Amino acid sequence: VEDLANKVYRHAGVKVPETKLINWKGKVAHASRIVDDIDEAKSFTGEGLKNKSDIHDGFLVDALLGNWDVAGTGYSNILPTIKGEHYRIDNGGSLYLRAQGEGKPFGPTDDMKTPVSELSSLLDSGVNKETSTVFSGMTQGAMQSSFEKLSKLNNTTIANMVHASGIPPYKMDEMTRTLVSR
Repeated sequence: VEDLANKVYRHAGVKVPETKLINWKGKVAHASRIVDDIDEAKSFTGEGLKNKSDIHDGFLVDALLGNWDVAGTGYSNILPTIKGEHYRIDNGGSLYLRAQGEGKPFGPTDDMKTPVSELSSLLDSGVNKETSTVFSGMTQGAMQSSFEKLSKLNNTTIANMVHASGIPPYKMDEMTRTLVSR
């Protein structure tokens, strides 16, 4: 799930570490390259991360992926670099899994009456304090930039990424349909 989420983010132009699936001790594991140039001096606070255009640029991709944990508890899932860039480093709470690996609702919106709930829940402090703080103050320009990132994804690209991922084969068609409909 996390590797697929990272591939989607990367294709859309949202900063995430380079990751891949590997065989480790006979099991599939998720390997990540360490992000260079992390700015250790910056505090990991909501105030420190809000109003950052490159974070806001990924909002619609976060919603598409259902990444409830994009900011992380204590804002630990977004790392600032010395260059002023921000990396989403832990995207395991995406798609059909919660951050700790439990299942969560993640469905298609085929009826067009059911909006992608994350479009509002990621902004609702009663649902998610961290993400609502990080995304507060998003401007129309930031939303337009976020839309441009999302528009880099098309149905064929999504299907190819899902089918090349480590998603269990019995979930591939359902995952493709869900992401395309969202």
